[in-house]
Amino acid sequence: MKWKRGKIEKIEEEEEKIEEEKEKIKEEEKIKEEKIKEEEKIDEEDIEEEEKKIEEEIKDEEKDIKEEEIKEEVEEEETEEEEEEKKIEEKIKEDFFEEIKEINEKIEEEEEEEKENKEKEKEI
Repeated sequence: MKWKRGKIEKIEEEEEKIEEEKEKIKEEEKIKEEKIKEEEKIDEEDIEEEEKKIEEEIKDEEKDIKEEEIKEEVEEEETEEEEEEKKIEEKIKEDFFEEIKEINEKIEEEEEEEKENKEKEKEI
């Protein structure tokens, strides 16, 4: 009976070792799973960070495009204003020269009239 008891104890010890090994394996698997989860989390964070960078780049590009459009509109408006100003200046010049021409014509008429009057006076 002693030998049976010794064998039973040996079997129980072996079973305990097996249980300990199972626990150890479970613990290692748990650690591996945690590492995998951590790596996935890091990968996910990297992906999110990259997406944010891309979104920022897109926003910057859209902003640049909008600024360029505004700049072009302003330049176009300035060009239109300059053309309008030139037209106005041209009109003012034309009007001015027309007035000068009219004044000169009046002066000539008056001079002609004076001349005629002087001639008439001479005749008289």
